[in-house]
Amino acid sequence: MGLPTGLTTRPARADDAGPICRLIAACEEDLDGQVEIDLDDVVADLGRPGLDLVTDTVLVHERDELVGWAQIFRGRRAEADVRPDRRGRGIGTWLLDWTERRAGEVGADRVGQTITDHNVVAARMFGSRGYEPRDTAWILEIPLAPGQPVAPPPAGITIRGYRRGSDDRAAHRVIDDAFCEWPDRQPCPFEEWAALTIGRETFAPRLSAIALDGDRIVGAALALDSGGDDGFVHQLAVHRDYRHRGIARALLHQAFVGFARVGRRSCTLSTNSYTGALSLYERVGMRIRRSYTHYAKRPGRP
Repeated sequence: MGLPTGLTTRPARADDAGPICRLIAACEEDLDGQVEIDLDDVVADLGRPGLDLVTDTVLVHERDELVGWAQIFRGRRAEADVRPDRRGRGIGTWLLDWTERRAGEVGADRVGQTITDHNVVAARMFGSRGYEPRDTAWILEIPLAPGQPVAPPPAGITIRGYRRGSDDRAAHRVIDDAFCEWPDRQPCPFEEWAALTIGRETFAPRLSAIALDGDRIVGAALALDSGGDDGFVHQLAVHRDYRHRGIARALLHQAFVGFARVGRRSCTLSTNSYTGALSLYERVGMRIRRSYTHYAKRPGRP
């Protein structure tokens, strides 16, 4: 299926981050009534070492207006958005075709997208194309206030702030080793991880926390702070030998206290059903703010 007459396409460039962010924000506002995306998210995504902007992204313009876009990372995880007032013209179908074609070109064994559960039209389209729901993702939040309680770490564990440079490699190892326990998760090279975390403009080392057993880093909570009402715990992980001892809880409370101290009204984070961590976040007082479903299929399957 081709695009309607008058629409043009090209790959994204780094300086397209602003228009892409505004497009995603318009879709979030329309579907969810609240914007989660910020410019730093898009800049980090487009700057990933593993993403080739020429082959892995596409923008759809009507005259000079961005009306749709898509990206696909390593042929497997795709994202696509169509401006709300341009839906119903076949742009979303064309973008889905494009992501499937690109997945086939790189030989991916699966291709999928994660969409808000409010996007029932996209869910029906995925179902009609052979996609199946694979897992659920959530954004959780907790309100913050001055005097936020602290949860002490277990005996033998100390918690301190993140130190740029000296903590980078060890924090990456703890986080990536933990995340690679998830189904189908591939290791994330340090350079790619750094671009998405500690290299971001919004990375806040003073609000991030490290758990240590002696001099060994055994847990980390990495914080992003864009200066709005929400603080965000971007990544949280504890070494498998140190779990179920209250370290993750202590790291979270350290982040909550830090965000409250700088005036944030709430703290948010995202998690996925395959991590098994939802109950932990609910036990520390977090509640689901938004729910998403990941749909996937094998490329070429009707």
